[in-house]
Amino acid sequence: NFPFLTLSPKICPWQNNYATIVLMQIKEKQVEDGKLNQTPNPQSKPSQPSKIIRVKKPRPARTFVFGILAIIVLSGIIWGARAFFLLTNVVSGSSKGGFFSNLSIVSKKDGLKGQSDGRVNVLLIGIGGASHPKGGNLADSIILTNIKADGPKAITMMNLPRDLLVDMPKPLSGQQKINAVHSYGEQEKEKTGGGPESLKKVVETISDQTVNYWIRIDFDGFKKLVDAVGGITIDVPKDISDYNYPADNLIDYDSFIIKAGTRHMDGKTALKYARSRYSTSDFDRSNRQQQIIQAIKDEFEAKGYIYRPDKILEVINIISKHLKTDMTMQEIRQIYDLVKDIPDEKINSVVLDNSATGPFQTYSNGGYYLIPKVSDWSEVKQIAKNIFSYGAILAEKPTVEIQDASGKSICSAEKTELSAIGYTVVSCAKSQDKVSATKIYNFITEKNQTLDHLKTRYSVTGALIGDKSLLKSAQADFLIIVGTGYEFTHTTGKTGAN
Repeated sequence: NFPFLTLSPKICPWQNNYATIVLMQIKEKQVEDGKLNQTPNPQSKPSQPSKIIRVKKPRPARTFVFGILAIIVLSGIIWGARAFFLLTNVVSGSSKGGFFSNLSIVSKKDGLKGQSDGRVNVLLIGIGGASHPKGGNLADSIILTNIKADGPKAITMMNLPRDLLVDMPKPLSGQQKINAVHSYGEQEKEKTGGGPESLKKVVETISDQTVNYWIRIDFDGFKKLVDAVGGITIDVPKDISDYNYPADNLIDYDSFIIKAGTRHMDGKTALKYARSRYSTSDFDRSNRQQQIIQAIKDEFEAKGYIYRPDKILEVINIISKHLKTDMTMQEIRQIYDLVKDIPDEKINSVVLDNSATGPFQTYSNGGYYLIPKVSDWSEVKQIAKNIFSYGAILAEKPTVEIQDASGKSICSAEKTELSAIGYTVVSCAKSQDKVSATKIYNFITEKNQTLDHLKTRYSVTGALIGDKSLLKSAQADFLIIVGTGYEFTHTTGKTGAN
């Protein structure tokens, strides 16, 4: 009943060893479920493996599948890594010694890079790849994924727009869009260490965060993964009509039109949905990419592929050809242990853009670029620094009005503090009348993470539903009337005058 056992060795040269382990795990699962009689057949003889491998008692089969998708969907739905012990082709620099020698590293106890500091940062890179001859090494997706490694676990994905104008990392020189850094790094691989290493240096510079690991996947791998799970179901928030989407020959156009609503997509359609930018924006596209990552995980779970060895091997085969990482196999497993129990509500995404609340502005100098609104990368660094404490708030993009009825002139400091967290403070003014108790008025109900933070910060047990006539500004999600009992709390590392 396991057709994957007859797969060609050319496709999966290590399949016999993998098949043995997977069968053991599925058999164990069937015994647990009462579907398999454990009484041995006296006539049967155990098969002799060609090589002796010492393997610990395997965990349930789902661990293998969690491992398969761990590296691909690390930006929020990282699952696990046991199957990746079989993918020596995926791990950068791990080809020496092959599969058997790499198994020995599972006994090492070294921790993940960054774990002792409380966070593990992984850079996700999407490129066109070999089937995209014009610009195949340009980074189409750049996502800094932050995994909280101490206290309550969480994951936050921070999308960096590909049109950012950045300084090239040494030994390269000049300025380029950030998406070109990977390409130039690949061209000068002997000097730079490759595209991912070059891009990693730039991301570290603008975010002030150490990038501990990188993962790169190409377009073909993306399409094949979506097809391997039978397509994905996406809630399309608005119509897309892109008549300038490039055809496969990269000369003609292949119009992409899709209506808002729940849509089922194959790999080709999902790739178009992820990449289209002409009728929307680069920032909308970043949100769509994260949406697809979640959908791949949901489909794999919903269809029960975690107990389908043939499907597992199909996905592994895709990954081995289209995905690369600088993680060791042991580190991949440790990532699984770190994130396996993180609930969906603790996974947030932040898209940095040039909106009123974003840190960037457009710049034209013979082309379209994005640059910081301030003179340096300080706002981006502040967001990256506070990404775990305030990732959910950054994702909800709340607007607030503050009316200072405390008599303490807290406006400047409070505005600086809330802005650093991710709020847009539309107005902050001193009130003529003092009040003793701080009040919060909520004019929009779905921004629950923001509301929880405000109630904690201002020591308010509940928010009031008020009339917007209370606002002195044109529009805000929340109104905060600060009372005399409030004491300013500094939490972000930014300062403002009191």
